[in-house]
Amino acid sequence: MNGGRSKATRNSLAGVFVGLSVSADEETARLGFDEAIVNNVIRQLAESLVALDAGLVLGHDWRPGGVMHEVLRLAIDRRASQRSPEPTLRNVLPWPDQPAMAEDERAELAEFITIELGGLPPALESRAVPKPAKSSDAYRYLRARGLTWMREKLIEIQSACICMGGRTTGAQGRYPGVVEELLLAVKARRPIYVSRLFGGACAQVVDALRGETDSPPAEFAPTDGDVRRAYEAFAPRWEPDEPAAAIDGAGIWHALRKIGVRGIAARNGLTVAQNEALFDASSVDAVLHFVVRGLLRLRTTLRLRRTKG
Repeated sequence: MNGGRSKATRNSLAGVFVGLSVSADEETARLGFDEAIVNNVIRQLAESLVALDAGLVLGHDWRPGGVMHEVLRLAIDRRASQRSPEPTLRNVLPWPDQPAMAEDERAELAEFITIELGGLPPALESRAVPKPAKSSDAYRYLRARGLTWMREKLIEIQSACICMGGRTTGAQGRYPGVVEELLLAVKARRPIYVSRLFGGACAQVVDALRGETDSPPAEFAPTDGDVRRAYEAFAPRWEPDEPAAAIDGAGIWHALRKIGVRGIAARNGLTVAQNEALFDASSVDAVLHFVVRGLLRLRTTLRLRRTKG
């Protein structure tokens, strides 16, 4: 009995909150992973991490057929044996999304989950009253800035981030979500674990980290035409001095290329060779193997960082 508890303690990630930035793309389907499979993978990642007492940080919405209800059930089922006093699940929603559950229901579940409204940067709050029409460029700009603002909050909360898949077209934000979260995590010096198992934006990120080409491909971190037009119209007027209101996909590519695999390895508890193996992992089990290995090496540092933060 004591030996079992000792082993559980050695393998515990209590106090470590892991962000899951995992989503499907057209390429994901071509590789044989449809959205249902991707959602199952998110559940598998969540279940494995929660079993090690880790907390989870997600920016997913509560759409029917999505993953949030099942991840919440995992958190509730695991809570009885967890040692952390904090809720297992942290969820941040981008402007103008609202929680699917009523306020009294959220209060009842507060032991298991914290749901936070991402809101908007203070400089833009007055621009959203009244809320612009959804078809307007003003709305598109506020929505995109709300997504960036939400992702910045996710990075503040989380200890580390797992990135897989990601859109390469049709993003509502200035960049595909996985790319922007990864960029913000790198800037905040958070450990990141990247796999190109699902292709998509993360496959392009891996190419940049490996420095395989000097220039980004034309399709890297594309900004939707309507969103770009909205930025051109409103960023100079509403946020002329805000760096996060700028669009620079090529700049992201060159920043990732400069960091390289060694830079990622210096922060995520894995060697360069282990990161390369994670990039090319052919199964979710392999991804989990490397993620857990890195997190266990870093857990003391990550816990201290959260305590000080």
